[in-house]
Amino acid sequence: MLWVDDEPTTLRIMTQFLKQAGVGSVLPVTHAREALSILSNPKQRVDLAFCDILMPEIDGLELVQRLGTTLQFNGALAFVSAAQPELVETARTFSEAYGLRVLDMLPKPVTPAQLVAVLRALQEDLNPVPVTAPSTPPVGSSTLQ
Repeated sequence: MLWVDDEPTTLRIMTQFLKQAGVGSVLPVTHAREALSILSNPKQRVDLAFCDILMPEIDGLELVQRLGTTLQFNGALAFVSAAQPELVETARTFSEAYGLRVLDMLPKPVTPAQLVAVLRALQEDLNPVPVTAPSTPPVGSSTLQ
C-alpha cells in the first residue's frame, strides 16, 4: 500500500491507522516523484495508492496521468484531499479516462472508519464473490397460466 501526501503529519497518522487496521506494508511518501519511482519498480507490488490531489511539483492529476500512460498502474486509487469537491470529482473522471480504478474519494481529515471502508472495498475488488444465478424450478405448462 502506498500513501502519497506532501504533509508529513498526515503520512505519519495515516500510516499508523493502516498498520492498526492490519495492513502489513505501508509506503508513505511526501512527493509524487517518490511514488513514481516505487511504482515503476516491477518487483514492487502496490494494490492501493492513497493520493492527495494538491501537492507541489507533481500534483495528483499529473500523477494520475503518468500512472495511466507511462506506468500502466494495475492497482486501485483512493484520493484524499481538502480540495474543492469539483476538483476531487475531476480527479475521479480523469482517472477513469485513463482506465484506472478509483475506490473512493476521501475528504481530509480522514477518519479510521473511512480507511476501514476503503480497505474493505479493496478486499472486495481483489477477491470478488462469484455471483450465481438463483435456482428456479423449470418452467412448464403446469406453471404457466
